[in-house]
Amino acid sequence: MIGLKIPRCAFRNAHLRAAYLGMYDGDEPDETCAGVAYDDYMVFAVNGTNCGTEVIKNETHLIYINHVAG
Repeated sequence: MIGLKIPRCAFRNAHLRAAYLGMYDGDEPDETCAGVAYDDYMVFAVNGTNCGTEVIKNETHLIYINHVAG
């Protein structure tokens, strides 16, 4: 699993009610890519290939690319 933890106040300060991890083809994000509230944080997790995650590989590194949108 690959994860991202963001303070919940960041979403309140940006006036966002929901946020999702990923890049989407349609108008609606996948609910399985939604963040989960854990204490004072929103936690987003992917398995490395879901929620629109892109992977770039070379001889020495794996680079995972994604973003959080609200």
